[in-house]
Amino acid sequence: YPSGSLTFADGKSPAERRSYVDGFVSNLYSAVKRQKSWVRVGISPFGIWRPGVPAGIEAGLDSYEQLAGDSRKWLKNGWLDYLAPQLYWRDSPQKQSFSTLLTWWRQQGSRPVWPGIATERIGGSEDHRPASEITNQIDLSRKIGNNWNGHIHWSAKSLVTNRGGISTKLAGTYTQPAAVPPMPWISNKAPASPGVSAGVSANGTFIRWEPDGNTSKIAVQARNGGTWRTVQISPVGSKGITIPRADAIAVTAIDRFGNAS
Repeated sequence: YPSGSLTFADGKSPAERRSYVDGFVSNLYSAVKRQKSWVRVGISPFGIWRPGVPAGIEAGLDSYEQLAGDSRKWLKNGWLDYLAPQLYWRDSPQKQSFSTLLTWWRQQGSRPVWPGIATERIGGSEDHRPASEITNQIDLSRKIGNNWNGHIHWSAKSLVTNRGGISTKLAGTYTQPAAVPPMPWISNKAPASPGVSAGVSANGTFIRWEPDGNTSKIAVQARNGGTWRTVQISPVGSKGITIPRADAIAVTAIDRFGNAS
């Protein structure tokens, strides 16, 4: 549709509707940050901003014109802490390619773009995708662009029911706990390092910590040989854990904004 060629039943043009939606998104973000600045605000829009963008992409719906959703503007203007476009298509054919769309989205702003991945469609009638399509998309999401790794499954039910064996496959994809990335545009002040004590027994190494008041979670990492691995990310109130013996142990405080000591 040429821009401005549509008029809705209420007499409003697409541009007027986009203005209303833009104002809502901007005001929502500001209102949340005034109340609790550490809360992450995210939106999951239709995965194609406009048909033909980027070149070769096709869609039967123009979200920009018909849904009044200028999601690229929200990302560019920093009116959210992350964007999760619904990239529910397979990586081929090219007309709705997952990797092509994700590459474009991650070039549109500096805030995180965590694609929505359609785990729900494994073995479905729409495209009969195998579980390997999902693990491949996760791998792509870790390689494309440089503005924050991450992805979101649609939906969790598919993981719980192990649809098409996806949860079994993901055991080789999710090998360590991971913290949600920080929000340096809101706060980049690291919390104080926790006080740490440890004792070795036949059962392993018991670690205790004493964090400061700005700590939200504690990450425990262990080194065996030359390899460091994250063993656990615990709520700050747990005060301690026992882990297998290791050559070295690191304990890190993480605040509500995701900053690490």
